[in-house]
Amino acid sequence: MAPNPEEMNTTPMSKVELNEDSEDGDGGENTNASPTPKIEELVNEALFEDDDEGEKEEAPVKESTEKLEAALSETPKEEEEHVIHEHEHQCPLQKAEELYNEESLLEAARVLKSITDPNIALEEKHHSILRNAEDGEALFADLKAEAKDGDGDESGFGSASWIDHGVSGGKFPTRILHRLEETSSGVQLRVRCETPIQKELLSPLLSVLNESQLYKTWMPRWTAPRFQLRTCEKLKQMGRVSQILHIVMDIPWPMASREFVLSAVAFDDIEANGDIGIKLKSITTADNIDDCVPEKEKKSVEVDLDGGFLFTKCPKDHPTMEKVKKDDSDSDSDADEDMVLVRFGVMMNPNMKLLPQSMLNFLVKVAMGTVWKMMLGIAVDIKDGKRPDHTKAIDEKEGLYSWVSKRLEVLMSLLSGAMSEGDKI
Repeated sequence: MAPNPEEMNTTPMSKVELNEDSEDGDGGENTNASPTPKIEELVNEALFEDDDEGEKEEAPVKESTEKLEAALSETPKEEEEHVIHEHEHQCPLQKAEELYNEESLLEAARVLKSITDPNIALEEKHHSILRNAEDGEALFADLKAEAKDGDGDESGFGSASWIDHGVSGGKFPTRILHRLEETSSGVQLRVRCETPIQKELLSPLLSVLNESQLYKTWMPRWTAPRFQLRTCEKLKQMGRVSQILHIVMDIPWPMASREFVLSAVAFDDIEANGDIGIKLKSITTADNIDDCVPEKEKKSVEVDLDGGFLFTKCPKDHPTMEKVKKDDSDSDSDADEDMVLVRFGVMMNPNMKLLPQSMLNFLVKVAMGTVWKMMLGIAVDIKDGKRPDHTKAIDEKEGLYSWVSKRLEVLMSLLSGAMSEGDKI
């Protein structure tokens, strides 16, 4: 074993005494002594050198240090293997936890899945990482799968088909699709939105999503029909950016308000696949997350929600790219390289046996598109310094947004050379 530095320094400027029994009382040799040079002699040699007066002076460091390191390297093999084996036991779990704390959820799960040593036992926090990673992988797979008008559902929900509403024009060309799925608990609505944005807009957009306490300052409010955000309360902060929100929406009379507690888990898979994701999932009191989930309001109805965001390189052949307005100074290739595709997908179960066609049209054609483009517009305002509330919130979290900027720099660096003609990430 290497000597303990604290023990070596207990008596500075004096000899370190180790192996006091290295010689017997008669001055004879100890049959158990190591054939290698005594470590205490080399330690003292590294620190001192005899002068003519018998006092100690500082010795040249390099030569003595090399001797000391050579002696320490001769630790008995079985002891060295024990230390290495013990470190290997700790390393994978610690590495996974560190990756998870840095929002690299999927990579943390890969490390845990790679563990084959039966002596390494996973704790509940590691199983939680694996469960969250499964949700994240399912989100990525869903949003990366191409949705076409008239395509049947391949996930067991029957004959539901996507309805493509085409690509809207304007500053943010957006593609919106939806489909209805019949279940035993009623009808489910699935919606997808896809918009390419300039890469400089990604950081401001992430801040719009992260600053949940400011949602009510920009969310649209409809009075006819009534559709508005009544409550948005952050119940818990998890990690750097993940959080749990309590949301209540007022919807047209005579229907009761809809309520849900939303877990928003942000993670990146930048180094592996060039992706950033936010997993959204409704939770209940049964999930028992630190008892932070409140009891449902008496006059509201709970909504089941499952979906999220995906931010990745925009393929050059994406349908929206035909309507992307380019500056006169930009070439087509330059504009393509600067685009990040923002995908959003959600499955909502509003707990209705029948979703009225008028309500469906309003949700998909009016509410969804309006909220989506307002969100992107707020990101532009933040970038241009026109949203003081958001600017203040960002300044107060300088460490967080500095980290976000560094991660996005890595993403853009990887994506800038990640695609050749016809490739998709």
